Amino acid sequence: MTLVQATDLHYLSQRLTDNGPAFERAVLHGDGKIALRIEELAEGFTEDICRMKPEFLIYSGDLSYNGETESHKDLIRKLHRMETAGTKVLVIPGNHDMESPRAKTYQEEKVLPAATPTKEEFFELYRSFGYDQAESRAPDSFSYAFSAGENLVILMLDANSVHFNTLSDETLAWAEEQLKKASKVGRKVLGVTHENLFAHSDLISRNFRLENADALRKLYLKYGVHCNLSGHIHLQHIQTEDGITEAATGALSVGHLSYAVLNWDGSVLTYQKQPVSGHEDLHREAEQIFPSSSYKMARAVLEQDSSLNGEEKDRASSLFAEMNTAYFQGDPMDLSGREQELNILKSAGGQLGPFTSSIARDLNKKIDNQNAVIRL
Repeated sequence: MTLVQATDLHYLSQRLTDNGPAFERAVLHGDGKIALRIEELAEGFTEDICRMKPEFLIYSGDLSYNGETESHKDLIRKLHRMETAGTKVLVIPGNHDMESPRAKTYQEEKVLPAATPTKEEFFELYRSFGYDQAESRAPDSFSYAFSAGENLVILMLDANSVHFNTLSDETLAWAEEQLKKASKVGRKVLGVTHENLFAHSDLISRNFRLENADALRKLYLKYGVHCNLSGHIHLQHIQTEDGITEAATGALSVGHLSYAVLNWDGSVLTYQKQPVSGHEDLHREAEQIFPSSSYKMARAVLEQDSSLNGEEKDRASSLFAEMNTAYFQGDPMDLSGREQELNILKSAGGQLGPFTSSIARDLNKKIDNQNAVIRL
């Protein structure tokens, strides 16, 4: 059985933007998403799924740019194409997907409010993508258990419709009932959340790790759940603790423009990062955006240090751009021979110094963050 997980597409309907000055400014001050060419990316991904025909596509939240109703409607048309091609689509909401005050339309110099779905409207929009076919649904949230065959349950856990970044007590109690039922008959469970179960970064786990992650972790340990898929942090990172492996899949809309392909043979789940195929020009542009924003961030901090000359600032900022990009994309990077620039960055003011140190520690672990073999 083949499954695909995609997360954090942040799709914006082309009816809500002319890609003019107002939207260009929003993108410039954003977090490295290829938002100006999001339609091309969404089409490329849709083509991949229609060609690959995996049994399931798991969309783990932040489907929309900032919760625009029109963005959801246009994305749903693509999801229907995938299902027509033979793939069952399962979704949960992320923190950007409903009741969002940040939903906007961008026309020339104007930024105006756009319609955003209520929780009830979100459910009606997406009910055919997992909810109506679920074995069971949580009583208070958009969480559900989906049967992926006789011996696998996909537990889709929503931590955004009741509280932000928190699984409600009712949802946790319901989840335990689903895990208990699966355990009794020997079915394996694959957990899915938008936010993370583990702290995948020393410094940026707040508001990314579930507020009550420990409660979910206890349930996973109690009932033998060995894998959780998530997104949200836009970081491609695989971490194992106490026999539980979490793959935080990088944002589809950033950097390598990638998703995860998983193969399940009844006992072992293999995970592999895969970029959207083709679209070489789109990939070239996407892989320039994130390093460029990282360079500018570091250079702005280093400009305040009068003890450094321009060349030193440039070399150190360039190194940070390389490191930050490798870190977020889950790429390996050898830091040997870069000690001078690395020391400049580690000594920098604000968060740049501690963040550089954190990234360096992670890169030096030389862990494969793009591939995993997990025995469920």
